Amino acid sequence: MRIPMLLLWGILTNRSQRNRYELLLSAALLIACGLVGSMAIVFPIVQYAVIALFLIVGKGSERATKWSGKIKYIRRNFWPSCPDVATLDGLNEALQHWLAEVANVRVHGTTHEVPRVRLAQEPLQPMTMAPYDLSMVSTRRSSKDGFISYGGNRYSVPAGQALSQLTVRETPEGRLEVYAGLECVARHDLATGRHQSIVDPAHFDALWQALRERQNPEQIPSG
Repeated sequence: MRIPMLLLWGILTNRSQRNRYELLLSAALLIACGLVGSMAIVFPIVQYAVIALFLIVGKGSERATKWSGKIKYIRRNFWPSCPDVATLDGLNEALQHWLAEVANVRVHGTTHEVPRVRLAQEPLQPMTMAPYDLSMVSTRRSSKDGFISYGGNRYSVPAGQALSQLTVRETPEGRLEVYAGLECVARHDLATGRHQSIVDPAHFDALWQALRERQNPEQIPSG
């Protein structure tokens, strides 16, 4: 049995002696629950629920009180009236109905106003419906021969970007984009294997042109 790392982190970093004691108590409770055979299945659920609760408490009693009040309100008002649902979509639909017919038409205990009425008075603007960008972004330093290393493979960049700090963006469509600042300087299909060198010949056109000019300088006519 091992104390969860998040809980251990909370114990070590919490400055409040009282909260440290509470976190240590929760660790003891978790260990005790883990030693009971009948709790073997539900232990992970209990474990992370208690961790979340005590980490909230560790951030301050005021925040813990606010969160516990919200949870208590939903538990006492929504769950008893919630119909039997088998899917997350069904649960969301039931919650939306409860919000529209119960929660947002009552007088709020803090503001003493009806939430639906107050919401209509808020100067809120609609959010854009642009799809969320799921690309993975990282940085790489290019080598002196004009390559970056990514996922066990080498990808070429323009010769002028050698020995530069570049931003790499892996898209969900399997493309690799390389940026120098805000400018995209290279695009590649993401390789599926390893130890490959993916080269765009255009990245070295300027280098080859400079090499040819150096090897075959223009003849200057004599006077």
